[in-house]
Amino acid sequence: MHLKALIITPTKKSFGGVETVNGNLEAILSNMGFHVEYLTLDDCGFLGSLLGRVLGMPILMLLKSWGKVKKYNLVVANGEYAFGLTGGNIVQVNHGCYSGILKSTKTTISFLNHFSLWRMAKFQNLGSRNVFSVAVSDDCKEIMVSHGASVDCVVNNGIDLDLFHSHDAAIERDIEFITIANWSDKYRKGLDLLEGLAVKGMKISCIGDPDENNRRSNLTYLGRKTQKEVVGLLARSKFFILLSRYEGLQLSPMEAMACGAVPIISDTGLGRDICSEENVLVIPRGLSLDEIEGQIEKFVRIYKPFANDRLIRKYGYDEFRKKWEGVFKRVAFRDCGNSNL
Repeated sequence: MHLKALIITPTKKSFGGVETVNGNLEAILSNMGFHVEYLTLDDCGFLGSLLGRVLGMPILMLLKSWGKVKKYNLVVANGEYAFGLTGGNIVQVNHGCYSGILKSTKTTISFLNHFSLWRMAKFQNLGSRNVFSVAVSDDCKEIMVSHGASVDCVVNNGIDLDLFHSHDAAIERDIEFITIANWSDKYRKGLDLLEGLAVKGMKISCIGDPDENNRRSNLTYLGRKTQKEVVGLLARSKFFILLSRYEGLQLSPMEAMACGAVPIISDTGLGRDICSEENVLVIPRGLSLDEIEGQIEKFVRIYKPFANDRLIRKYGYDEFRKKWEGVFKRVAFRDCGNSNL
């Protein structure tokens, strides 16, 4: 039997968390015997892009996918791009939720940005109702459901533990705090808070390039790094710090924990999942900079490398693969029995 799967996603040209997960899902599907193809908006051109901005990119994708999805045994649509799709062979993958982003940023964005996020949230939530919908975290599921979405199950992201681990227990951890920059969404990622802590004297190293609009940053920038170089830096770091105002389920703290760096993160996404674990600091959102500094100063007085193997395995690729195989079998083959969910 020749099996075909289609991954619907806005682009294959950029590289980030969504693209990493898409690549992992493609590998899982290929190992299950599917021939995998992509449908993106990379070739929509200027007029198509303009039309998408007016109508909404999910509308443009819906027009592009018209009549095609029935040709596949399985369709995997990213978030809002499940809008308008119906059928028992469709899986919606929600890496985060626009309702959560909107709530965390609405006081700092323009009316047009507010409208854009509101519209994308509507596309995402409506797109969940006639497909099998998967959220990346319990936090993401709760927010989506509270805004009218239908979410069938939660499958956490997973990382490659063969790559991300502390290679040498004797390695000197000479980097106090480390983070990863994302200047395209710096307020939601809490980079302004890290800047504030750096002004107060905290030595924070940042993987990535400095913000072109803020060359006077107090963070220490390490430049862009290969994946292997990132592993080496994380293995030299005592603490990984990320004070996002909203996340679906962030990959970078998982990678840091696997490399022995102690996570200091906010109570969103992964933070909600690990807040009761030992040797973890989860900081409530909404605290003042002085309150954040006080919690961190108290926490770092007693330091030991992160070594919770049970928690690390929970976010490993093997668990991720098993759960997604269960989802794909359930949807593509109508296997409603034991699907490992």
